[in-house]
Formats: sequence, C-alpha cells, structure tokens
Amino acid sequence: MSEGAISWLSQKQSTAALSTAEAEYIALSSATQEVVWLQQLLTDIGVDCTKPVTVWEDNQAAIGLTRNPIEHKRTKHIDIKYHFVREHVMIGSLFVKYCNTKEMLADILTIY
Repeated sequence: MSEGAISWLSQKQSTAALSTAEAEYIALSSATQEVVWLQQLLTDIGVDCTKPVTVWEDNQAAIGLTRNPIEHKRTKHIDIKYHFVREHVMIGSLFVKYCNTKEMLADILTIY
C-alpha cells in the first residue's frame, strides 16, 4: 500500500523443483495465495480491492507458464495445485509482469 511492501516471506520450498522455471512458478503460486488472502482481508475492513494486482517476476519461462494453459511434456509433472496462479491470470484478477533480475528489489541480497 502506498507503493510499499506489506507482506514478505522467505522460506524453503516444500516441493523439489526440477527447473528454475518450476521453482519460480511454485513461488508465484504462493504469492498469488497471499494476494487473494490480502484482498479478502482488505475487503473485510472496507477497502476497495477490485483492481487487478501486479506481481513482478524475473523468470520469463515461469511467466509463460501462467499464460499458456496447454500442458507440455516438460510441465506435465507440475502439481495441479500450483496452477492456482494461472487461474487468476486467466480471469484477469492478477497480472504477472517481467522485471529484470538486476532491478528486482526482492533479490537485493542475491549475489551475482
């Protein structure tokens, strides 16, 4: 709110990912769950939350997974629960946009 972070999380993923794209997609699903929860909380206290939320992502393959509902042999192993993010992108309540890794504030402690 007011252009600042209101939620953050740092933890190990509970699922072993086979690729960076899958790991980022799983993280996007987790972020989407947080967005939905925060929207419901804000709605409950009387704040209008009808505008779509933008989530910034630095992995273009993960962004592609959110936009393409077609199953590929490389993605068929991804658990169905992680496609939660895809559902919200398709209905228009969430936008996933690319942000270059060097500009990603969430990766501020990442060593290049």
